Amino acid sequence: MNASRIWPADLPSPPAPRAAPKGAFSTEEFLHSLFAGALAHDDPKAVQTLDRLCKKLDVTRKLRAFYTKDLSRNARPVADVQPSYLPLAVALLLSFAQAHGDLKFLNSALKVLDGNLTQRSLYPPELETWARSLVAELVK
Repeated sequence: MNASRIWPADLPSPPAPRAAPKGAFSTEEFLHSLFAGALAHDDPKAVQTLDRLCKKLDVTRKLRAFYTKDLSRNARPVADVQPSYLPLAVALLLSFAQAHGDLKFLNSALKVLDGNLTQRSLYPPELETWARSLVAELVK
């Protein structure tokens, strides 16, 4: 994945992910790996993991920093992702929606952009423009 394609140039890169508690899944590490290109769009495990994170977003309206390895429950300590990871999550969801033509990823990105998780002002306007173009492209 080309990070410059999904991340507005005027935004600083997301901070380093926090270390996960032993045996836990780190949402920040996963998103950072996708951003850095360590995981590819066509990696089935990456697609499956992002799909599970979509379910977390859709059901709980929260994106936690840590989950159990199978993403079935919050891991201790319970903490939300760092705020700067929310725009990154939206960019990655839009990127996966475009790459796979998958409305599930687009739907989750739109929910986040609508301010269900935090203030809309955190998101650069480029993400909303990209989301609108994907709606036009994928919803025919």
